[in-house]
Order: sequence, then C-alpha cells, then structure tokens
Amino acid sequence: MPFRLGAAAAMAAISATLVLMIVKAVVAPPDTPDIAGREAFLLQHIVTGLGGGLVLQLIYRQVGVPSYAGGLAWGLGGFLTVVLMPWLVLPLELPGAWPRDAVGLLIWLFTALCTGIGFALLWLGRPVLGLVHPGRHVRILGGGLLLMPMLVVSSLPEWTALPAEADDPLAGLNPGLDFAPGTTDAALGVELSLALDLLFWLLLGFFSVLAARRVVQRQG
Repeated sequence: MPFRLGAAAAMAAISATLVLMIVKAVVAPPDTPDIAGREAFLLQHIVTGLGGGLVLQLIYRQVGVPSYAGGLAWGLGGFLTVVLMPWLVLPLELPGAWPRDAVGLLIWLFTALCTGIGFALLWLGRPVLGLVHPGRHVRILGGGLLLMPMLVVSSLPEWTALPAEADDPLAGLNPGLDFAPGTTDAALGVELSLALDLLFWLLLGFFSVLAARRVVQRQG
C-alpha cells in the first residue's frame, strides 16, 4: 500500500506539473530563453507536488476518495495552506516560492503547519445533523491557529514589511524566479505566480483523485 500511495502521488504531481508548464508557456512566454529558470520552476513544482500529492493520498485513504469536485476543493485547501497564507505572512517572497534563507524557511514551515492544522480542526469541529457540535471549541482553536502566524511574525518587521518602492512591484521579493524588469513577467509577477500556483493545486487535487481511483483503489 505505501508503494501504491507513492506511485499515485507521483502520477498526480507529474501530471499537474506538465499541464502547468504548458499553460505557463502559453500565457507567459519568456522574452528570452531561460533554461535555468524553467528547470528551477519545474523542479520546485515536482517536489511540491510529490509532497502535497502524498498528503492528499493519505487524506483520501482516511476519509475516502472524494469526487473530482471534492478533489478540487482539497487542492484549494492546499493552495491556501502552502501558498496564500505563507505569502500573506511573508509578502516579501514571491507566492509559492521557497524562501532562500533559513529564517524565512522556518517561518514558511510554521505558517503552513499552523494553517494545515487549523483547517483540519475547523473541519473536525463542523456541526453534525444541524446540532451545535461539542467540538465548537475545536473550531475556535482552529481559527486561532490560522491567525497565529500573522500575530507571531508581525514582531519581525524586517521579514513582513512590504516593499517601500511603489514603482517596483518586485522590490525585495524573492529572486528565485528571476523576473526581468520591464518584462510581462515582472509586471505580473505576483499575480501570475498566484494564478499559476492556484491552477497547480487545483490540478493536483483533481489528478490525486484520478490517481487514487486508477492506482490505489484498482489494485487495492
């Protein structure tokens, strides 16, 4: 079973990344060839997809394989946990990019962990049969975990302050994607990164359902 879960995660990660690369090449073709940047983008999403896909397979194993719409919902949850919330806490980073220093990485991991556990507690504490669930305190704890990263990291202004130069939308941002000034990617850097990462996680949730049905369930 662990091998099948890993195979399903790999299938979902590779499929989502390939579709993402095609979409990125169509909507944001580079002005000049950037093989190194393309390889870094590919590697980052493959590794992220493998980790996220394995987590989704473990979740599906516990709660059951959802519909494809449910897979999209789980993918959206992954986007909120791994991309959006860490970026709100670390606005100096490009959305979805791995921090390039130890402190930033620790903050990113702390935020993603709090967000993931927070969403899980909110889900576990949901009402049942229209009654007030005794786990409403669990939901309060989950909501508190969602806010905790912003409250804790707000004491580190050097990591959370927005760029001061309004004319440079990428001032101080993580140079991991190396958007060149004056290009379409530079003008749409943050928005493009958010859109591509949202698409990636939705694809990962969708393909995780497909992989669970074709690889895990069929051979299980």
